[in-house]
Amino acid sequence: MALVCTATGACATLTMDKAEYEAYRRVRVSDTVEQRLRESDAYLRRHPRGRYGAAVRRWFNSAEPRYFEAARATRGGLVRYLDHLPRGPHATNATERLAELALAEAYERRRAAELTEQGAALEEKLSDADRMRGQVVSEFQTWIGALATLPKWGIRTHELPHEFIYRFRMLEPAARCSTERCVKAVSLPYAIPDSGRLRARRALFDVVLRLEQGAVRGAIIQGPELFNRVAEAENLRSVRPSAALARAEAIATVTTLVSATLSPSHPENACSKGAIAPVVLARSCNGLQIEVHASDNPEQDDKIVFVPVP
Repeated sequence: MALVCTATGACATLTMDKAEYEAYRRVRVSDTVEQRLRESDAYLRRHPRGRYGAAVRRWFNSAEPRYFEAARATRGGLVRYLDHLPRGPHATNATERLAELALAEAYERRRAAELTEQGAALEEKLSDADRMRGQVVSEFQTWIGALATLPKWGIRTHELPHEFIYRFRMLEPAARCSTERCVKAVSLPYAIPDSGRLRARRALFDVVLRLEQGAVRGAIIQGPELFNRVAEAENLRSVRPSAALARAEAIATVTTLVSATLSPSHPENACSKGAIAPVVLARSCNGLQIEVHASDNPEQDDKIVFVPVP
């Protein structure tokens, strides 16, 4: 409690939680990014509705993902992340990445000790697994971005941008067209660490152009358990169809990835639209409506729908 007095002698009583102010003060006087991240996380956990919560949360939500992205490249970086943010947004990712690195190092020690081809093959397998997981996420985001930024709809496929035509029609597997649609089937193998082993997976999805009288009138990206597969590749964590919480986390991961991909062409602040299940994200502006549909049935595809609007 403090009294603030003006020049006229009038005084106003301001109520300030001492613990909250001290926590916020530690945020402000932090000397390093790591220290500020730690103190910001502590402030937000202890005072989620505190007076300075909005400002602290804005900075933290911007800085923490960048810090994790830089930290995940090395074991030391991941250890430092967990030292400063043991319950941070990416703490689980950091822990699992450390486990994967430990597995890789164990394989490396075995290779050095035994000097066998088997050891070298295991090292290569881990490297390939990381590369393939990255390819799943990259391919998924690339197709979303390509469809979201098509300069024109209602034209024939051969009038689409050359880069899009090449990727859609020329790169294997090439798209196949009928009178009503063109479909490019994408199949991407990958593997994730599970119970001390690398488990083989495959992400399957179709990139579909919907045609009316030969003109492109819309598009869909769809696939069986597509969001589970993408989330596995992104988070290094198995998603089983029967696990409701894991499925919810997978949908949240994909929503974040889609939102980031759409940000340049369909920013949230200008294009966000209310979403009602099964739609989990919707954007509409610049002549295009985009909806992310999360299936509630494993027998139905997850999908992202692109519909031109006037």
